[in-house]
Amino acid sequence: MRNSIAVFLMVVFLASISEGAWAPNAMPKTQAALKVPAALKDAITDPIGDTFGAGAVQPDITSFSASFTGSALVISITLSNAIDPTNFVGLVDLDTDQNPATGATPTVDLYSPYTSQLGDEYLLSFDAANAQASLSRTSDATMTAVPSSVSGGTITFTVPASDIGSPRAVNLATVVGTQPEPTDAAPNGGFITASAQPQAVPTMNEWGMIIFMLAAGLGSAYYLRRRKRT
Repeated sequence: MRNSIAVFLMVVFLASISEGAWAPNAMPKTQAALKVPAALKDAITDPIGDTFGAGAVQPDITSFSASFTGSALVISITLSNAIDPTNFVGLVDLDTDQNPATGATPTVDLYSPYTSQLGDEYLLSFDAANAQASLSRTSDATMTAVPSSVSGGTITFTVPASDIGSPRAVNLATVVGTQPEPTDAAPNGGFITASAQPQAVPTMNEWGMIIFMLAAGLGSAYYLRRRKRT
């Protein structure tokens, strides 16, 4: 089942780019930097010069972050150089139930030498030439447009939390590259975790406390008066 979904995701991604085709990475897998999941970091820095592509142009990730801001999940990928919108594409794996045994095969595992320990409930695919990315739900192939923006070497996506089931937390990893090939992934093994802010528990303000104390005092006075009468 995971393999069939992974094939679908590859078709969706390849259909979104105008030329070239990414082939699954044949390099031996590594689980380097698996301290990331245990630390539950929402942002990491990625080493410069750790690309694995073969072409002359190799987008190189320097940082990857994700955080819940209001009602949206904001994802940012920063490169070592300014983004070329005509030749920069990529994928972001989202594991919204934080269970690697469910969901589709992560694209980071398919297109990079790293193991992510994810199971994709959603996949974000993007081409920097477009103002929107595509969010795919792996269980039924539902697709949603997600706003994206490019500034210098950073591309940012704003994903409505409701579009990914409003999870309390989500694990993520990304792989990026040019039209012909993937060139870098982040983290280098494992994932980052974005956690939604817990809902504030209503507290009694000063006026509420005053009213409560008055009500309690009146109740006590009424009780004592009744006891005296009896």
